[in-house]
Amino acid sequence: MSRRSRVQALLFALLFSLLYCFSGRPSPASAFTVRTAFTHACHEVMTLAAFFQAVDAIDLEAIPEPRTSKWEGVVDWITRDLGVSLHDTRERFYFFSLLAGVRAPDTDGHSFSNLETVRLLHVSPEGQHEHCLRSPEEDGAEGNASAVLGCRRAFIAAIEDASAAADEEETRIFVPFVLDHYGRVELEAWAPAYHLGRALHVLQDSFSHTIRTPDLQSILHVTNYAEAVSGTLRASRDGIAHSDAADRCDLENAERTSAAIEASVELLGLTGASPERLSPSIVRTFASRWLSLDERAARCTLVNRFCGSPWMELALQEPTAPPLGCSTLDVAPLSAMDCALFWFSVFFFQRRRWRTRKWGRSGLAAALVIFLSACVSSVDRTPIAVYFTEAEAEPVRASQVERFLARPHPSLRIHRRGAATEDEDFAATLARWFVEADSEGEPLSPDVGESGERQARIPRLLLTLGPRQGEALERAGCLPPGWQGIHLGAPIECENVHLAIPPDHSGGFLAGVLAAEEARSEIAIVSGPGDELLVDGCIEGLRFRGMEPHSVELSHSDEGNDRELVDGLFDRGAELLIVSGQSAQRAALDVASARGLRRRDARLIFLDPQDALGRKREVLAFVRLRLIRVLEAAIGEAARENLSAGPTLYGAVEGLVDVLYTKGDLDDDDDDDDDDDDDDDDDYERWPRTVERRLRELADESARASFE
Repeated sequence: MSRRSRVQALLFALLFSLLYCFSGRPSPASAFTVRTAFTHACHEVMTLAAFFQAVDAIDLEAIPEPRTSKWEGVVDWITRDLGVSLHDTRERFYFFSLLAGVRAPDTDGHSFSNLETVRLLHVSPEGQHEHCLRSPEEDGAEGNASAVLGCRRAFIAAIEDASAAADEEETRIFVPFVLDHYGRVELEAWAPAYHLGRALHVLQDSFSHTIRTPDLQSILHVTNYAEAVSGTLRASRDGIAHSDAADRCDLENAERTSAAIEASVELLGLTGASPERLSPSIVRTFASRWLSLDERAARCTLVNRFCGSPWMELALQEPTAPPLGCSTLDVAPLSAMDCALFWFSVFFFQRRRWRTRKWGRSGLAAALVIFLSACVSSVDRTPIAVYFTEAEAEPVRASQVERFLARPHPSLRIHRRGAATEDEDFAATLARWFVEADSEGEPLSPDVGESGERQARIPRLLLTLGPRQGEALERAGCLPPGWQGIHLGAPIECENVHLAIPPDHSGGFLAGVLAAEEARSEIAIVSGPGDELLVDGCIEGLRFRGMEPHSVELSHSDEGNDRELVDGLFDRGAELLIVSGQSAQRAALDVASARGLRRRDARLIFLDPQDALGRKREVLAFVRLRLIRVLEAAIGEAARENLSAGPTLYGAVEGLVDVLYTKGDLDDDDDDDDDDDDDDDDDYERWPRTVERRLRELADESARASFE
């Protein structure tokens, strides 16, 4: 081929690539995408976010020191763009191993620039369940149920591989890892975390490749990629087509992305750094919790909009179709020019194989295509300027907000502003912020060009906590123009500030109902400082079941004093304690253990504990309060500037409170392993969904009524 011909071929290939990228044609499906030159870093960001939240539950000492260092460049590659860092070697090695595993089902050691191999990987009938997709033979309602079962089996198989790897004498292995601009390399990884990463991939994909119930807890419908891309799909028989829109982790898909992170956090917290400690029963019941087919699934179809699922609309956008338009779906085929460019490029690149590690002419073509594609497929994260400072009366909530703002978020870049000095009161801080913002004018995006042209304005969002900050904001005359506000607590008289009721009251309600179901007489409540709403909710829940608390005590926030308090309550005949606050919970665990309250005789219910505390065998159940989910929903609306005038109540129950009913059996290290019976999943279960749904509705009504 002459020099001139090569140049013409190069220009033709680049033109085709640009037309193809901008035409919105579907790319190979990779569920929530992994980071390549063509796709966003969804799996990587979600896994990093989950790791940040679960790291306290991970026993880093159990992770061996790596013997090599090349893998560290991959960690830097991911974390640098997100503005975060990991310093501890074992933390970095664990995260890289998760990362290699979570990317593996989408790349299988192949570069995404090797389109032919990756396409075959993604349409393989045998591999669909690893992505929580239907196989070609899974038709109708029965096929839908079979696909969910296959998804669960793929998840459980990956967990079993992680457990088996942990039992090996040498747990450090070498795995394939691909960077598009570099090629395939073999890098060292910790085998248990690598296989756990593969399980995370299945779990995360189950949120992008399915239509779920409104609370995102169970699956109604599984989508189809293999038949959609081959052009043989009939939605009534094969399920709806895989959606490229549902694969993105942008603001439009923020709620499902957050739920995927939440499930990932729970899995990492359960396993810690020791996957082998999970009994088969616990693995099955975790899978049942997140990967179960809803009881209404057979009745939920496209005709009835999948029983009104709010996730259907996004799932129908940008359906996957054959690259040449040969489809039975109602989609526009490629034009003649598209087809000509496509086949010319296939011919060109087939003859001149991409060898990106050697900078020949064909390698230059590949590099330029990847570079130009990367320019139009960078990670979508809308910047938002968040103004927040701790609330003196709300230390627990403030720490939760701090943790949320500090972790990487899949769709937001948060710029936090804190008070200038510790002794400055909130009213002065507020006045200073407003003056500074007014003098600065409209805040600009960090991506302002050298020309000085104004870019998209960064939304300003003020987060206020508790009554003191709410009163200070009211005295300041509420928010000036250009600001948005979210107040966590009781209503304030500011029409331009949204009200977000944290799920304290509703979580307490569910705990009270559970306590009444499990105890026949004396129930005591021990609450941490600032947990008045929790206590109110507990009492409401007990009364709903016809019971009254024996006593309500305030934690001393000192483990020694709290131990005496808990001991005294048991001495006075309390059968069950509902406990909030870390100090009181640790003290209650010590006393319960000393008294031999274990397994079926456990008499503790914890409210929003650290997972390490909630998953002790002395604990009958624990209720998690999802303030982070409230923040994600509210901040997502603020970033899109959808906060309308007047207060908005964020439902305190719908998807924001979670009851885990353990029957005190999660930790079975010292007891006979008798939980291999498939019919006995009592170790880790949820209430019947119909009962729980009704209780959530009642709790939500109770929470709203408490502010009226």
